[in-house]
Amino acid sequence: MKSSRAFTLTELVASFVLVLLVFGFTQAIIGCDGGKAGAPTPPPTPGPAQLSPEAVEHLRKATDDLRAVAADLKDTAESLRKTAETQAQRTPDVDSSDLLAALGTARRNARQMQSSAQVRGIIQGMNNYAPGNNEFYPGFTSKGKEDQTPIAPGEDNYGVKGKTGHDPAYRYALMLRNSYFSPEYTVSPSETNKSITPVSLGGAAPGEVTANNFSFAMLELATGKARNQEWMATTNHKAAVVTDRNLGSDAGRSSGSVHTDGKAAWRGTVGFNDNHVNFETSNVLDLRYGENNPRVPFDNLFKTGDAPERATDAADPDAMMTYKGPSDGGVNQQP
Repeated sequence: MKSSRAFTLTELVASFVLVLLVFGFTQAIIGCDGGKAGAPTPPPTPGPAQLSPEAVEHLRKATDDLRAVAADLKDTAESLRKTAETQAQRTPDVDSSDLLAALGTARRNARQMQSSAQVRGIIQGMNNYAPGNNEFYPGFTSKGKEDQTPIAPGEDNYGVKGKTGHDPAYRYALMLRNSYFSPEYTVSPSETNKSITPVSLGGAAPGEVTANNFSFAMLELATGKARNQEWMATTNHKAAVVTDRNLGSDAGRSSGSVHTDGKAAWRGTVGFNDNHVNFETSNVLDLRYGENNPRVPFDNLFKTGDAPERATDAADPDAMMTYKGPSDGGVNQQP
């Protein structure tokens, strides 16, 4: 009977933690405006058009729906808390190790779910950007060339210094300054580097987006020809475009991620061009880049050159995710 009672209480506590974490993330999304409260409307920037009135209304309704979900989650969490307290009083002999294990599992699962939601939101922002930019994602011009338009940061908007479209920081800044998502989306809930925080319009460097303001890697564009074909709305379900970054010393056995404390092996969130997101347990996947290229069955997300020789499009029809861009010293995964 003891193990049966412990299992019931463990379930309750794990559910309570999960609901609290999801509720907290929901509140963070609907409760923030990217630090722009009371700020003047950002000036138009070259590239995508500003959001239409219909899109704004859609976002307003979606926010109202999120508020309703948050309220339901809050009520559910309170109900679970009371039930868990009552059950704990009835089972004082419950094994604490079971509870700790359940809490740890619930927290990890909640962070993984939250990470997937954030990556999906980033890719959705890229797809919302694309129609006003000839279907190209941020970082490219409407002609498919590297975007080198200066986007200066400041107290009224986000931007970068000395960076261009091949830099992930530039691409994040473009989407943030056009309000495609809030800064909180760019930092993983499992982030282990305490210096990585959402960009702010205040502080010593207001609005400046750097590698210390995001957790997720993006597709490398500086050397990729086939990869560049996927930096647009192709809906290719085999092309990874945004992922958790690699924290390891290499892309092989020494790879790691924020979900593994940078040790052991990499596992993390992978977002694809068609906006589906998976939480993968390996950085070697079955992928394809470029319309005329074959699949790469064992494609390392963080290593280029592992595509088959029969590929028809140059020598780079494989994945290569980058965290830092050329202005930060080249392709590099780690801050």
